[in-house]
Amino acid sequence: MTKSLDPTPWGNIAVRNKALALLKKTKAIAPMLPVRLTKVLEAIGYDYTEFSPDRETQGILGAISYANKTIYINKDEAEENKHLTLAHEIGHAILHPKESIIDLRVFSQDGLTAAEILKEREANVFAHELIMPISEFIEAYERNNGDTEVLAKQFLVPVKNVFKRIEFLKKQVSEKKIDDFESIKD
Repeated sequence: MTKSLDPTPWGNIAVRNKALALLKKTKAIAPMLPVRLTKVLEAIGYDYTEFSPDRETQGILGAISYANKTIYINKDEAEENKHLTLAHEIGHAILHPKESIIDLRVFSQDGLTAAEILKEREANVFAHELIMPISEFIEAYERNNGDTEVLAKQFLVPVKNVFKRIEFLKKQVSEKKIDDFESIKD
């Protein structure tokens, strides 16, 4: 008998609720966008610093040191990538706080175990929920007639992540996990 992957306790809705609770607690969103991640870092007791990549670290977007409570972001990345990566690493700090290794968020997930891939996916969902909160995202989507480039600038994320956010929300609607994407208000 094969042993199935024991998933972590985080489902998509639980991750959303965790991110929204953190935003509410830190007031990192009011009164403007993009979300001020420095307020979130302050509230959770983490610092962040940018690193200059070398040949070994050139593919690394970000990393987290749980022991030092520090997040490292690749300084050569575009601002919207830095913002998204910082939110991703904050996701690891919140969702996976008992880790003892430095997490490397890289372009490829080659060599990761199934459990590690699951944690990366959870951190990605958390990042989207944190920096594109559902109510604000839907309001901005409606106000801007779904213009993905405007939304990307407003939320300080790459355009491809706006598309991912829209598709993710539509999938949750089709699976009856949330109400109609274009009419939901939290």
